[in-house]
Amino acid sequence: MAVFSTKLPVFVTSAAIRRIGASKTALIGTLGPILTIFFGAWLLGEPLSAWQLGGAALVLAGVMLISKISIKKGLHRLMGKTLLPHKR
Repeated sequence: MAVFSTKLPVFVTSAAIRRIGASKTALIGTLGPILTIFFGAWLLGEPLSAWQLGGAALVLAGVMLISKISIKKGLHRLMGKTLLPHKR
């Protein structure tokens, strides 16, 4: 059991960093607590509180905001533009 809860996540995280990069891996990692809440409610019948749902909504909103910002930066780089003007 200890292998699955400690060593396996380290190897999976390392593989994810190699494949999709550190920033995307970190964004996906922030979804872990949300998935834990929902799987606990679904599989174990644990009650969901309004605080948990509100916190989950805030985390999801943050992930979506950061994802849109990073996508926007990538598009601007591809098109030769920057979000912030260069200071001279």
